[in-house]
Amino acid sequence: MSIISAQLSDPVSWLVLAGGGLQATAHLFKNQIVLRLVLLAGTLHYIAYYFAASAQPLWPAIMATATLAIGAVIGLYRALTSPPKVTCNCLILSEANENVCNDHEVLRVVKK
Repeated sequence: MSIISAQLSDPVSWLVLAGGGLQATAHLFKNQIVLRLVLLAGTLHYIAYYFAASAQPLWPAIMATATLAIGAVIGLYRALTSPPKVTCNCLILSEANENVCNDHEVLRVVKK
C-alpha cells in the first residue's frame, strides 16, 4: 500500500484535506460574508485535525489557528455590521448631462 493511500484511509486525514479545500475555495468568493464563513469552516476543520492528529493535542498549532479563526470572526462581524458602500458609476460627458448625477461628484471629459 502506498503512503498516500495509507494516509487517505485514515479518517482524521480527511479533516485537514477538507480544511485546506474549504480555505482554498473561500478565496474564490467575492462576497465577504460567504468568503469569511467558508474560511472559518476550513479553520475549524484544521483545529479539529490538530486535536485528533496525535495522542496529545497540538496546542501551538491549535492556538495559531484559533488566532486566524478570531480574525475571520472579527472580519465577519465587520462585514455584517458596516453600512454598504454607495458608489456612483456616472460618467458625465457634457455639461448638459450634469443633472444625471447631481448628488455625486461630477466628472467631465475635456477634449483638447
